[in-house]
Amino acid sequence: MSPACAGGRAERAIGLFAYYYVWFDPSSRNRAKTDYPQLGEYSSDDGRVMRQHIEWAKSAGIQGFIVSWKDTPTNNRRLACS
Repeated sequence: MSPACAGGRAERAIGLFAYYYVWFDPSSRNRAKTDYPQLGEYSSDDGRVMRQHIEWAKSAGIQGFIVSWKDTPTNNRRLACS
């Protein structure tokens, strides 16, 4: 839509983002879970898993992640390596 048709306002594209949680460990799924991730009971410390998630997100048109983060040594380490 041209700015004239939008009442003088230029339209901006809206990005597509997804929440991404970095707190998973194999033991995270020990609480009565019956379904498991396609990549198995992974740890968020595994860079290969994170890279695969990024590739899947890109192929789905996701442009970025919103990271659920809490200031802990583990989460800080995981985000520093991403």
